[in-house]
Amino acid sequence: MLPLEILLHILSLLPLPCFASLYQVFPAAVVDEALRKALWIHQKNEGTPLIDLVSTNMYELAGPNTNEKNESWIPLYMTMIDMARRLIWLQPKPHQYFFKVEDAYVSHGKLIMRRSSGTRDKQQQQQPQHVLASLWDIRKQLPPARAGTFSGASEFVRHREQYQPLTILDKQQQCLFDACLTCGAGHRMDDSSSYRLTAKQLHGHDPPRPALARGYIRRAPSSFTAWSARDPCGYVLVEQVALSVPAFIELFTKS
Repeated sequence: MLPLEILLHILSLLPLPCFASLYQVFPAAVVDEALRKALWIHQKNEGTPLIDLVSTNMYELAGPNTNEKNESWIPLYMTMIDMARRLIWLQPKPHQYFFKVEDAYVSHGKLIMRRSSGTRDKQQQQQPQHVLASLWDIRKQLPPARAGTFSGASEFVRHREQYQPLTILDKQQQCLFDACLTCGAGHRMDDSSSYRLTAKQLHGHDPPRPALARGYIRRAPSSFTAWSARDPCGYVLVEQVALSVPAFIELFTKS
């Protein structure tokens, strides 16, 4: 029988889609450790995103990447593996960290997690995906872009923080989404307002959060962006996402 260190090294070199089968053959603790090694090898050697956070309707929630299927997404990169809780933490890059919440009245789209591939086509849309939330769960927390006091928009500004933390846990409790909401320019009280999240502010959460990217600031982006000049009703500043190991493995299982 192979020594454990050699076995782990061999398993860690296998492609991620193979790991679903490994869990059926080897003890979960052994495969977990091999997965941890495999992910760090990927991070060190390739540095490419592992998962895409996808809006299925860019006319409701728009990110920096789009395709002809009206999808929009933010690539996520691994930052920490918490094997004690079997969680994989991912964060966006500083230049691709927010969705624009468009001023749509009816929302049928979803926010989903999918294996990152850089582009989307018909075949890729058949890949496994994990539903995080309805886009309406996000949209309903922001006022319309052009709303008077009758709509309640001014009450929203008066009774809520300008930068409102948002945490979503999916129905299966396999994915956790940390973000921050802010209104569009028409409703923000002070466009220059922003602040850094300190380690102390992240301390005490359950499950424990990893540190955010160095220099990350909760700040609304410029009203003009590369993918649209029209001012939205708000923004979702994506901070980090946690996926359980089973949910992560499922995304890499061939359909």
